[in-house]
Amino acid sequence: MENALINLGRNDESLCLSHLPRFVSSCLKCLLAERMESMTAAAVTLKCIIMQFLGSIPADRFPDHLSRANAPLPTVIAYLTATLGYQYHASWSLVLQVWASMFEVMGSHCPEQFSRVLKDMSELRENPEFGYKAELDRAVGSAVRYMGPRAVLTAIPLEFSVSGNDVRRSWLMPILSNCISHTELAFFLEYFLPLAAKCRKIAAARQETGDIIQQKVHETLVVQIWGLLPAFCTKPTDLLTSFKNLAKTLGQTISERADLRSFCLSGLRKLIHFSKDDDEYRPELAKYAKNYLPILFNIFTADPSEGAGSRVDQQVVLDTIREYMQLTDQKLVHTHFDKCLDNVTENTAQDASAKFKRNALLDLAISMVHYVDIERLTKICSYVTPLLQGADKTLQKKGYRFLDSICTMKTATCSEFLSQNLQLLQTMLLSNLSTSNSSSKGPRLRCLINIFKMMDSENRDFLVAVLPEAILCTREIGEAARKNAYDLLVTMCEANIGWHPDGELNSSVMDFLQMMVAGLAGSPSMIHCTVLAITRIVFEYRKMLTSDNLVVVMEHCCSLIKSKSREVVTPALSLLKVIIGSFDVTVLARYLQPVCESLAHMKEDNRHHVRFKVKEILERVVRKFGFETVHKLLPEAFHKQLVNVRKAQERKKRESVSEKYSSKQQTDDGEDESLLQSVKKSQPESIDELLRDSDSEMETDDAAGGQSKKAKSAVTVPTWLRDDSDNITDFLDKSAAKNIIASRPTVRRPEKSKELSEQFKTGADGRMVITELEEDQPVPTHRDDGQAELDDIDDIFEQFEMQAGKKSKKRKIEMMSESASQISASTYAPGGRGIHRPLANKKGRFEPPTHTGAEFKAKKAAGDIKKKNKVDPYAYIPLNTNNLNRRKAAKMKGQYKNLVGGAQKGAVKGKRGHKAGKRK
Repeated sequence: MENALINLGRNDESLCLSHLPRFVSSCLKCLLAERMESMTAAAVTLKCIIMQFLGSIPADRFPDHLSRANAPLPTVIAYLTATLGYQYHASWSLVLQVWASMFEVMGSHCPEQFSRVLKDMSELRENPEFGYKAELDRAVGSAVRYMGPRAVLTAIPLEFSVSGNDVRRSWLMPILSNCISHTELAFFLEYFLPLAAKCRKIAAARQETGDIIQQKVHETLVVQIWGLLPAFCTKPTDLLTSFKNLAKTLGQTISERADLRSFCLSGLRKLIHFSKDDDEYRPELAKYAKNYLPILFNIFTADPSEGAGSRVDQQVVLDTIREYMQLTDQKLVHTHFDKCLDNVTENTAQDASAKFKRNALLDLAISMVHYVDIERLTKICSYVTPLLQGADKTLQKKGYRFLDSICTMKTATCSEFLSQNLQLLQTMLLSNLSTSNSSSKGPRLRCLINIFKMMDSENRDFLVAVLPEAILCTREIGEAARKNAYDLLVTMCEANIGWHPDGELNSSVMDFLQMMVAGLAGSPSMIHCTVLAITRIVFEYRKMLTSDNLVVVMEHCCSLIKSKSREVVTPALSLLKVIIGSFDVTVLARYLQPVCESLAHMKEDNRHHVRFKVKEILERVVRKFGFETVHKLLPEAFHKQLVNVRKAQERKKRESVSEKYSSKQQTDDGEDESLLQSVKKSQPESIDELLRDSDSEMETDDAAGGQSKKAKSAVTVPTWLRDDSDNITDFLDKSAAKNIIASRPTVRRPEKSKELSEQFKTGADGRMVITELEEDQPVPTHRDDGQAELDDIDDIFEQFEMQAGKKSKKRKIEMMSESASQISASTYAPGGRGIHRPLANKKGRFEPPTHTGAEFKAKKAAGDIKKKNKVDPYAYIPLNTNNLNRRKAAKMKGQYKNLVGGAQKGAVKGKRGHKAGKRK
């Protein structure tokens, strides 16, 4: 029926509309069914009809379908409005999804038709027992998105209650914030600004009366209302007519209200993004730059330590300034730039406030360098040059950031300035190499990267001078500096290749590697950095290098592996791992024997320290060349490890293939071949993937254990709340965090009362049933009720006597003998299947039953006795492999020594008793 109606709509729209009310009525009857399948099918059908049929009707035809006599669409809306009644409560979750689709398709064409629907939804939402609030919020959000906030808030307004203290329907605030876009900016001015002003007045009045709770509530409402501004500024439809009315209020709020500043700046940035590429909207915002920029400059240069906002607010302000510079007239930019630079040069005080203002002014000047002329760039460059040689780390870093911003920005002015002063920049960077601070390495290296990209002619001296710095920065503390160092090495190699366009590529790469190899003659730290740099270049140009090109690299790598310094051995093994993983077997075959010899001659102390790296290398070598080949080349000390590697790889292959073939959907031969191919590991795309601790395909158990530990550490630690019925946690209290703990709290269970009646069984009539059988007494099948009551009463009195401590000596002896007989009679040993199977201990091992000889113990006498038709008394201790542990040797020796000593004493005592009996 669904497909038939949609096809009918494609062929004859009017005929399909005439049948639509009856079809919708039939679907609504299915929504009243008791079966969930029927309700779901009806809801899905309605959504498809709305989206595919009604959604395909052109917008200009909707007025005719809604206004003409006996129009079917109002009837359909009336039918669907009835679904919000209580008779459809079982299918409300599905009904609300249908309404979300209805708002999406028809909300913009007839918003007045849905006023009653929105009111009904609001009444349901305000009912505390309504269970589908999330679905209703999504439906109302769809209405806000497609009907607009004006239509929605006209039907369900945000208004104050009769008392004037609360705002009704405040649940709409997060929905409006998430769903408003492409709407009227004027509606924010007309509706929300007066509402925010009223909330602010009420908050001030409550502060005077001391009502702190209501004050906080209304202050929060003010923040939520202003939080809607970025949504209204997302592609507004009336920017030209409405922004002039908002501009003054927006500027006052930015300068006066620090708590609302972030919302205002976010909205302003959205408007800039929307208008900077539109010639119609761009002049409207550009003409207010002379008003907004001074406000933003004053806020940015104010010291946060004096209560002028926070560091985060300053960064938001700087981002807004950078965005607004794209719309600002160049003359205005030049004016502000000159003022900033003059204030920086005049501000020579050394107190904290003056330093902060000087640094802030420099940041403002750097943000404007993209929009000034060459004359001003030269002027600020002359000011920055002394900063690069100064001892102030902050000013030095800002100087390098200025050079970096000039080099990275591809504007016509910056490109012309760089082409004229490229030689000057090279000299400046080389002269300040020794004074550059570690915190300035990031922007300094980025400057060098851009300079090498712009160098057209060969300048080998500059490359050789910069190369040691790039190599040493591969071990910088900052991650950004290390990344820039590796990028600089690659850029330098590409520049060296570009300087020799007629030569072979691998010869230019080898020439660059030869220059880097000179660093291997330095200190261990220099060697470490050099090996890391060589690793990066080898991996980057692995497709250009041949087996002959790797001779020098492999010779140095194998010799460094034998070094005594761990600082040298570790990067050498990383280089070897990258080479083995990056090149084919045909390239590596000639180096297999030297690699195995270097691993065999590694220092014992270093071998233990890097044993995991060695194991990963052995896995890769075995995978490429086979177990037998590697087994012959390595000494006997590695044979056991090689066997473990082979077993782990074979096991991993079997597990991987069995997992792939266990899928029932893969049955065809072609699919089976794809499964086998999917088992193979793809070629690594980056050096980070290549240098990982283990491979996903051939990882060993140790590596898997290491990854599991990392995974466990990455999982969020579960938390519990310490709470009870007496002390309920108040989440508004500052001390509520003390009740959040990382371990499960112990629940105190009520102690079981040790009453006498709980120690015995209870019959249906409430009597205590007490049964006690002797050792060899048969279970009686019939018992007189009167005699049973007397026996039970006697047992109760005896129990009272035992608890009161009134037991005679004879009774105590009888009880001891009975308990001993019960212990000796417990000779059950597990065995067989089912409930009689032997259970595993805590370590998962099955242990045989221990024969301690308790079944031969006498009831009344000391020692063992021999029973009729039974074997002689014996006892033995079961063999346990744990007793072979060397750490437990002393403990086990003591236990066996005591056991043998006790047996000897018993034998001597029995022998003496036997002799005494003979004398008598």
